[in-house]
Amino acid sequence: MKRLLSEIIHTVINRIDIRRTYNLTETIDANAFIIEFDVNHIKGGVYTKFLSMDGFKKLLPKPANK
Repeated sequence: MKRLLSEIIHTVINRIDIRRTYNLTETIDANAFIIEFDVNHIKGGVYTKFLSMDGFKKLLPKPANK
């Protein structure tokens, strides 16, 4: 059985950023596997930070030099 090297990102995001996160993931890896859990099962305080357009642009892959 061949094993592939994979990167895993585990994050908690609010429903406002879910579509933006999906779009970003699609831009980086069209074949990414995403699991979504109900946020009602998450416990432990509130941390609010929204992904701004500038922050989104910083996460995009850099174009390859020709």
